[in-house]
Amino acid sequence: MAKLTDGRNWLERTLGDEGRAHSLIVKGRDQGLFTKGKRGGNAPDLILADFAALVFCALSSAAPSKIKESVEEIMSLGLVGIEIDANDVAGWRGPFYPNNLPDDVNDVLEGFSLGMRGMQRPDGAALAWALIMLFVAHSPEHDFNSFDKIELIEQGDFLSAEITLHEKAAGVSADGYRREGPGHNAIRLTFGNDCQHIDPTRMEIRRTLYGPALNGVAEMTKFMRATK
Repeated sequence: MAKLTDGRNWLERTLGDEGRAHSLIVKGRDQGLFTKGKRGGNAPDLILADFAALVFCALSSAAPSKIKESVEEIMSLGLVGIEIDANDVAGWRGPFYPNNLPDDVNDVLEGFSLGMRGMQRPDGAALAWALIMLFVAHSPEHDFNSFDKIELIEQGDFLSAEITLHEKAAGVSADGYRREGPGHNAIRLTFGNDCQHIDPTRMEIRRTLYGPALNGVAEMTKFMRATK
């Protein structure tokens, strides 16, 4: 099972900044963002919510002293649209809205081991749930490839996120290189807050985690999948 030390090591590799990673983990733990307990060999095992928090720590630009507030804001984003690209070559269709999905869109989601159950949570925290589902349902069946990504988009006070995933067809090489072919769908889930409005005078900033970083989290969560 993974410990918070393992999470810190992943964050260091992902950010390439040992100092910031250490500060995020220490401040996040002190603020209650991560599971607390003894340290060292008796430290508690990470739970699924801890892995989602690690991912959002990597995407957040907040100061370590404000990391819990930032991560909770990101987690609170709701699912606002789904796009699909049949065979990953036809171009994006959508957005389709969660309350009215065509059958073929539902089928594509199920092909990624991602169903709509839980995505429309009454607390609106669909993004947190989607992250958990990525590592307990999607990743056991699908390695993340180099085109898969989680992206956080900020423009002034506007905040949104996207999860983009590609099926790996038989003709795709081990390094994730995409080739055209049947059975190679792509999906893009968009998360946001209906109360927010884009300020066109502010620069758009995107922060992205690609497949290799996501595979690092999947490696830490693999022992939890039997008890999801």
